Formats: sequence, C-alpha cells, structure tokens
Amino acid sequence: VIERMFDPFFTTKGSGRGLGLSAVLGIVRSHGGGLKIWTEPAQGTVISVWLPLMRRGVPKVVEAAPAQPISAHGRILVVDDEPMLRDIASRLLRHLGFDVAHAASGAEAERMVATDPRGFRMVLLDETMPGMTGTETLAALRQLKPELPVLRTSGFMLDELHSDRHTDFLSKPYSLKALEQAIKGLLER
Repeated sequence: VIERMFDPFFTTKGSGRGLGLSAVLGIVRSHGGGLKIWTEPAQGTVISVWLPLMRRGVPKVVEAAPAQPISAHGRILVVDDEPMLRDIASRLLRHLGFDVAHAASGAEAERMVATDPRGFRMVLLDETMPGMTGTETLAALRQLKPELPVLRTSGFMLDELHSDRHTDFLSKPYSLKALEQAIKGLLER
C-alpha cells in the first residue's frame, strides 16, 4: 500500500472516495511543500504537511471594485468521473445561473456533444479520469466543435497545458468566485 499510496486512482476503499493522497501531494507541492509519512502496522499512520516559512507579512487586502457579473445563461457540461465532484461543480454552476448536464467519462462527454453540438455553451473538464483523459477528451471535443469553450480542471499541476482562445485551466479545489472569474474570462475571449 505504501508504494502505491500516491497513485492517482489507487484506493483501499470503494471508488468515489474523494481526491486521495495524490491530489493532496499535488496541492502541497504546488505551494513548495512536502509530506512526511510515518506508519507502523497495527499502530496507525501520521502524515505531516510541511510548507515553507513565509518571511514577509501577509499582504494587505485592498477592496476591489465589484466585478461585472457573468452572463450566466446556457448549459454547461460537467465532465468528471467522481460523483461528489460533479455534484459540487453542478451546484456552483447552478448558483451562478447556468443549466448543467453531466458526463462521468470522456467517452460519454464526446457522445453528448456529438449528439447535440450546439446544446452546450461550455465544458468543465477534469483532467485525471480513467479511460479517456481530459487531454484526450479535449482533442475529441475539438474535432466535433473546435470553438467550444473548455475549462480544464485538476488537483495536479499540469506540466504541458494546452491553452488557447477556447481553452483555459482552473486548479482544484476552487472557490465559487474563482470558478465565476475563470468562466467569465473564457467566455469573454
């Protein structure tokens, strides 16, 4: 178990149990930190999160002028193999005023867009899925509808991220405000 504990889809429980240690490691590393693990059979496991010391003071918060709200209309396709994460994203999008459709895999998303290419204003696409990855799903969607806006998401830092006029990236976990800003930026390009 120790050798595989950071594998993205490894679990000792049933499927659909959250982001897992691989996502935790990705988030911690993106902040310049690391993990220290102590484990002993029949004694338990302790995982310590190590983050770099912040030597400067906390930046002063400056109130910005309220941003213009996004024009929240149309249907967004949420593509994620984790039911809990699909549900959270859907709730956030509905709160912003969008209609939401779901796909549990890249293949399902490809079928849905092929069936109704004009039915989606945008796609919210997870990168790490079994079967078709987000990258493979994006390529398939571009064949069907090249101008369809796609907001890619992941709990990992992606080394080679394709970004263009119709594609952008939002790191997980994200807030409602971050999601709204990412959608607004992508749709207004």
